[in-house]
Amino acid sequence: MNLDKCNNYRESTQEAKRRIFGRRFQDATLSSIRWDEKKIKKLHDWMVKPSGMLVLMGPPGTGKTYACAAIVDWIHQKCDRYRYHEEAKIFEKLRDCMSKGHEYSREIPGMLDDKIVLLNDVGSMGFDKIKYPWREEVWFMIIDTLYNNMTPTVVTSNLDQGQLLAITHPRLSSRIFDKSHTIIDLCGEQDFRQ
Repeated sequence: MNLDKCNNYRESTQEAKRRIFGRRFQDATLSSIRWDEKKIKKLHDWMVKPSGMLVLMGPPGTGKTYACAAIVDWIHQKCDRYRYHEEAKIFEKLRDCMSKGHEYSREIPGMLDDKIVLLNDVGSMGFDKIKYPWREEVWFMIIDTLYNNMTPTVVTSNLDQGQLLAITHPRLSSRIFDKSHTIIDLCGEQDFRQ
């Protein structure tokens, strides 16, 4: 699909970023990401040939959501289709579905049916297995579907690899940290908000 035709049917890149992320990230671009060169190269290499998962982990303020907004900019330039989800909104949608008597497992495939999927803030709501026993099951269904379909996926989390490994079932963490995936650990980066 050519870009002119694409733009006639879809919102502009800035409109898309404003709708998804708010005004703060509407001008996000790959060239303005302030990580060290090795991390920028890993990000660039994944984008040249997106496959598997791109996992961005690190504390708040290190540029994970900013990178997602920049990736949306890149996706729009390619005129590709994508889906963006934040953890809180995923569970809000699934709770709404269950309150109407529907099975949440039927909603998940439709949430993931696109060329690229971006999952922001994975683990931000916790994996309390007593209070919310179904959360880990939902995440497994999401990650397993994307993994088995080989859908290029961006995953961001405020948790580091050790924390994710400690709180998730090995079936989930082994898919996220598959050795073929691109993992960018931002734990050493500064908080750009400070």
